[in-house]
Amino acid sequence: MVVNSIKEPNIFAWNTLIRGNLKVQNAHETIEIYGQMLHRLVEPDYYTFTFILKACTHLQDLEISRQFHSQIIKHGFEYTTFIRNKMIQVYAMSGSLVDARNVFDESPELDILHGIPCLKGMPKMVIVKHSINCSIKCQ
Repeated sequence: MVVNSIKEPNIFAWNTLIRGNLKVQNAHETIEIYGQMLHRLVEPDYYTFTFILKACTHLQDLEISRQFHSQIIKHGFEYTTFIRNKMIQVYAMSGSLVDARNVFDESPELDILHGIPCLKGMPKMVIVKHSINCSIKCQ
């Protein structure tokens, strides 16, 4: 890994590596790189979380999304508008409109942009609900 060739990589180097992995849509490796960054005691910044949340939208894994939401809160970025909107989208895409709605409801300032990420996840949830209803009727 490129970061291993740098004696003490700073957050910019880590973010560059994380973002580079996203460009090739390697979300799992992106998450692993984040873990290595934390292991080296480098604190994530705003940009780190924007890249990580993009990886979460690719993974659509609710538990991983919740873990990163906790990290975002721990590092104080939960009220940043872009990160909050992306978190709503991540939860909606991961299949949890309840979590998406909770983030939405906790927003200190609401505007039309906060609702759009929820709407992106709606079609997926409607298909799942319809499939479950069809399955129940077939039994």
